[in-house]
Amino acid sequence: MAARALGLAGRALLRPLASPGAPRLLSTDKGPLQGLTNAGDPMSRLIMQARNQTDGGFPRHFAENGFTAGGGRMGGNGLTAGDGRMGGNGFTAGGGRMGGNGFTAGGGRMGGNGFTAGGGRMGGNGFTAGGGRMGGNGFTAGGGRMGGNGFTAGGGRMGGNGFTAGGGRAGRVNMEMLRPAGAPRGKRGVLQVTLKGKKTFVTVTDVKGNRKAGASAGCLEDRKGRSRLARYAGEATGEHMGRVASKIGLKSVVVKVKGYSFFRKKKKVIMGFADGFRGERVRTPSPIMYVHDVTQLAHNGCRLPKKVRK
Repeated sequence: MAARALGLAGRALLRPLASPGAPRLLSTDKGPLQGLTNAGDPMSRLIMQARNQTDGGFPRHFAENGFTAGGGRMGGNGLTAGDGRMGGNGFTAGGGRMGGNGFTAGGGRMGGNGFTAGGGRMGGNGFTAGGGRMGGNGFTAGGGRMGGNGFTAGGGRMGGNGFTAGGGRAGRVNMEMLRPAGAPRGKRGVLQVTLKGKKTFVTVTDVKGNRKAGASAGCLEDRKGRSRLARYAGEATGEHMGRVASKIGLKSVVVKVKGYSFFRKKKKVIMGFADGFRGERVRTPSPIMYVHDVTQLAHNGCRLPKKVRK
């Protein structure tokens, strides 16, 4: 519809050029334009007739239907102003060059769709300001260079998704950057829970696997003798290790559970650890980040070769 409207507008502009009393060029006329009029369509014959009436052609370069002002050159349909050059559909102002659809202002160069201001160069879709260069989608300010999606400020370089500021380089999202400035870095640990029959072993290690503290039901003062095999022995052991983890300064733990038993028993140990860690501070958030069951599932193994009958 847009192309049809532009075509009709172009024909409307060309109609006043042919006066009613001017001789009409026909295919039977003998002249230097006989070959062109014979091979062209009615629109081409109308253009040649108008060019003959204006003694040499049009004052501006006009490749197809469209509008151009101020002596600009246009390769396709669209609008251009102020001597701008445009290779496709779109709008350009102030002598800017554009290779595709989009908008550009202030003499900027753009290779794809998007917006650019202040003479910036952009290789793909996105926004760039202040002469910044961008290789992909995203936003960059202050002349920063960015190789992928994300945000960068103050001339920082970024190789992947994430956030970087003040000239830093980031290959992926760094969780440490989300921590408030000046806040102490919290310790992280791993809670190893092992259930063997009626026995429960709880161990706290660091992220590298070094043992920090450990306990079992037999280590508790009130769980000596046969009471260490009671139903609540595992929950009491987990609560004891929660208090120990709070004393050594752990802020978050990852729970790894191992043992052939119902998860209800494992859940009691985990909830006991959380209660012991909080203590009387009820509003303290739980230190448990996630729970991972690392129990190896039993299988029958490879099938043995069939015995040969004799």
